[in-house]
Amino acid sequence: MPEIYPDFFNDVFGPIMQPFSSSHTAAPCRIAYLANCLLGEELKDVTIVIKPEGSFWKSFKMHYSEIALLSGAAGHLPDNPVQFSIKEYYRGRGISWRFVKDEVPETAHHSSAKIMLEGSSGKKAWLVGNSLGGGLVETTCINGYYFRATGDAYMALFFDPEGKLDFGAASKALERKYDCLDKGEVRQDGLGVMYWFNTSSPVSAADVAALSGWKNTAVLKPVAAIVTRSDRGPQLFKSFTEWKELARKTGKGLAETAIEYEMNYSRLSRGEVIAYMRDVVWEKMHRTTHAVLEEGAVPIEDPFTGYHYQEWFEYAKGPLSFVDGAIARAVGYGMAAMAPVPGIEFVPAPMGAGGGLLYSSLRAVREQLGCSDEALLRGLFVAAGVGAVCFTRTEPGGTNIGCAGEQGICSAMAAAAITEMAGGTADQVEWAAARALQVTIGWPCDPVSGARGGPCYARALSCVVNAVLFSQLALSGKDSAFPLDEIIDLADSIGRLGCKERDRCQGGWAHNGLPSAQKAGRKFAEWHRAQDEKNEKQASNA
Repeated sequence: MPEIYPDFFNDVFGPIMQPFSSSHTAAPCRIAYLANCLLGEELKDVTIVIKPEGSFWKSFKMHYSEIALLSGAAGHLPDNPVQFSIKEYYRGRGISWRFVKDEVPETAHHSSAKIMLEGSSGKKAWLVGNSLGGGLVETTCINGYYFRATGDAYMALFFDPEGKLDFGAASKALERKYDCLDKGEVRQDGLGVMYWFNTSSPVSAADVAALSGWKNTAVLKPVAAIVTRSDRGPQLFKSFTEWKELARKTGKGLAETAIEYEMNYSRLSRGEVIAYMRDVVWEKMHRTTHAVLEEGAVPIEDPFTGYHYQEWFEYAKGPLSFVDGAIARAVGYGMAAMAPVPGIEFVPAPMGAGGGLLYSSLRAVREQLGCSDEALLRGLFVAAGVGAVCFTRTEPGGTNIGCAGEQGICSAMAAAAITEMAGGTADQVEWAAARALQVTIGWPCDPVSGARGGPCYARALSCVVNAVLFSQLALSGKDSAFPLDEIIDLADSIGRLGCKERDRCQGGWAHNGLPSAQKAGRKFAEWHRAQDEKNEKQASNA
């Protein structure tokens, strides 16, 4: 099995997704998508079980976990805008669905769901999956077999309750046609054995059945953008210290060394790696930031949103404004990036809107300094390298280590990128990233339903500003006092202190008695209940 380590386009700048949260929109969609693969036929009925104290239930309406789960169960990945009309999609096809608030004994994870599907033939399939942060997922149980799959390649499954399959012969037949990454078996009392065969090659359940001569099969398709290959190279660096030293020894600089890191992982050519960063990541970041400003795109609006980008740009031009230049533009672009539009994809970094927030800082500085395309592209690769180090040393995501795992890492990536764009040294890149991450350590992940984005909105904008500020501070020669690697490790250890109390399940503003937060949450729940009742009534009348 190839070495497992973080990838720029799977982990750091992935998954490409519809709004809102990588952990609570993209991840539940991916989990349910894997369940749809397991079923392997037209969908008839969906039951989804969510823990009453789990983070998916808390984000059910706020981060659209509800429609993301339904969209994935119907076979759609997180980049598909059908999620915003998924209930109409179900009704039009006669698919029934229900959500059950109950314990999920197959996993102890706080961000998890149990997806139970029935197909048109009466076939049933179910799995349990966890959101690991940043859109990454894992299964814990598949049709009763305890098994971990992460969706990074094609996974052929063979269910053998009576022990009749000659898996050795079946796997040899598959290996004659497909590249085998790994294979094995899982035995479960009362269920017999489930064999598995992992491959980077596109494969269908029908082909697996034909080659193996075994009918009780399924294929889990990859959810990752970059599929694992058997010839993956080793991880070039696991820390910023190693990265900086490698760049110094080779004389290639941080950005070029980061490109080689991705080439090792993906086995894409240098040109292909650069093209993906330029034509996919950069292009979608730019559109996320500018769609509402330049295209007339209309963001999702309800009584609990309240976007402010238009007002900000007008105010920033007025006589009372004392914020100008890159800071003013970065804040305005950041506000625009947080105005979600169906069909305008997010690029996480690692949170859903993170790529847009990161790009807000980069774009504003580019306009201020007149940087070239090549300089901004170098900055994006340096940002990706910082992100890869963070994903190596911790688990980015609010429910794992608090907001340092979201806004903090995003701000560190942006600060590093800006410093690279401005011609800073490798030491200065590190100083900027370290200081940007330092100030977020200890923030709990505690979004409040119905609070017009608070407190996330304020934190996100402060991180956009901090990226510019700490880059300038580093470029002026001020060191960070602490290495970036140590700051990442500190963010991880502090974030995990009372982890359960720091995520949106237990901790934060509303849970700890902030009256206005509790009031906002009640109004949010009441409004959504009324909307659901209205939609159900309209559907039944139709």
